[in-house]
Amino acid sequence: MSETRLTIYEAGHWVRFFVSCAPGYTIKYRLYGGRSMSTSIHFRQLNVPGDLPALVALKNAFFEQRKLNRTTTVERQQQLMTYPGHNAARDNCVAVLDDDTMLVGHIWLWQQTSLRTTLDITVHPKWAQHGIGQRLLDWAVTRAREHGSAYLDAQYPISLPDEIARVQQNGFQPLGTYLNASLPAAVELPPLDWPAGYTLKPYSDVNDISLYTQAMNRCYGDQWGHMSDVSEDFMAQSFEHYPPQNVFLLFDTEEQVCGVVRVQVDEAHAAYAVDAPALTPDHRQPELYRALLLYALHVLRNNQPSPAPISLDSWGDANSSVAAFWQLGFECKYHAIGYRYYL
Repeated sequence: MSETRLTIYEAGHWVRFFVSCAPGYTIKYRLYGGRSMSTSIHFRQLNVPGDLPALVALKNAFFEQRKLNRTTTVERQQQLMTYPGHNAARDNCVAVLDDDTMLVGHIWLWQQTSLRTTLDITVHPKWAQHGIGQRLLDWAVTRAREHGSAYLDAQYPISLPDEIARVQQNGFQPLGTYLNASLPAAVELPPLDWPAGYTLKPYSDVNDISLYTQAMNRCYGDQWGHMSDVSEDFMAQSFEHYPPQNVFLLFDTEEQVCGVVRVQVDEAHAAYAVDAPALTPDHRQPELYRALLLYALHVLRNNQPSPAPISLDSWGDANSSVAAFWQLGFECKYHAIGYRYYL
């Protein structure tokens, strides 16, 4: 076992900071202050579902302190643990205090594709200067290499300069923009004006996993945060989150797949979302993109008992595509920059 000693300034007095390194990723930090107090932090796997309420408390404290205008729930965190390519027992690491109940740090990894693992890291604001974020990030790099990933992706809102500085200091390079936008319930959708020569079919009519996989890889291949480089097995698992009737494939006049859009309907929680559509490079026309997005919005509105907001996620879309969001009445809720670490 090795030990590193650091000295930091906290709460008006100097604090000696001990880091005791044990095998694996179990590490203890002991902080000794002017009042002869001792606090221990250790790292372990996340226990699901037992740790989820504490995880929600950690994340909501972070969102509130950083003024991110976001909240999360136990149900949402439970959903994240079931994503295809995510192993809840092995792909989460938490930092906890002595009592083993209060979480002060957490990292979630998701192997989206054979090449890419993404991360989401949260450190409690009161513990932001204790090296927890760095330790979690180090763990993530090791775990992503175990996945066999080629790179590790992260995204941070532009309002978090400290978090951005941390990943850049660790060799992460900027990729592009992520946007979460919301279409208010009061916005009336314009009628569909479908471009001639194109046909849109639900996957439930197509029923060809190879074609679906091809569409995802060709349409999203150059958009950093979307699903690309995916396998047929991975896409088959994705039906749990995007059922066949909520996946739509676009075909050109020669019956070649040239676009895709997917929607999510959660009637129990009145939650409706669209994954930003995509077109193959040779069909990227602004009017066609707008029509594909508008079709998805009409599908969602038709599934709503009464008008409700619609959420949209966009990674690396062209400026003309982003312009379509605002033209249709979307409002930006969250703006982040993506960063990548090449393993």
